[in-house]
Amino acid sequence: KRFETLFPEKRPFFLENAGFFKTPLPLFFSRRIVEPDAGVRLTGRQEQFAVGGLILNDASDLKTGKAHIGLFRGQVDLGNSGNLGLLLSNRQQGGQTNSVAGMDARITPLPNWIVTGQFARSQAGNKIANNDHLAYLEAIYGSRAFTYTGKYTNIGRHFDASLGFIPRTNIKQNEQQANYTWFAAPTDWFLTQEIKATLIHTDKQRDEFQD
Repeated sequence: KRFETLFPEKRPFFLENAGFFKTPLPLFFSRRIVEPDAGVRLTGRQEQFAVGGLILNDASDLKTGKAHIGLFRGQVDLGNSGNLGLLLSNRQQGGQTNSVAGMDARITPLPNWIVTGQFARSQAGNKIANNDHLAYLEAIYGSRAFTYTGKYTNIGRHFDASLGFIPRTNIKQNEQQANYTWFAAPTDWFLTQEIKATLIHTDKQRDEFQD
């Protein structure tokens, strides 16, 4: 099976304060904007609040007209326990539109635990409108010897984030990974021993087995 390859951004305009627009599953990937001809970007922080905005045109495909792009990102820090974020995006080109609205959160409910969640809805279409969902949950536990990561991803068949990097849709995926490390005594000839277990299971939305 082949999926898109992620190439990192290199353009300074998009690199500065790029963290303002990051979400657990990337709903905004700046390389989707191929040939910007005019635009403005605003990012700022005041106490526990952070805000980012982007408005520009993409002139990479003039046969259907310039693509008009708007993006808003807001985030509030929840003390030392995490943060809560909101992202809104819109892309219009010719008679086609794509809009995405999403919320995400990162909390530390217990010592050594980090929980991240995200939910989004997309609406896309020209003559026929399609809308669908994206849901993501991740739990991480870490100590000196033992680490655990659990992820659950649920992306609808018609979910479309034209400004994001979501290489695979129509999935329900469960990923589990555990790692344990034994540390040797200072006089031993080896430093550590490690055992790792990984499980990834993917179905389609209708519970058809994939991999």
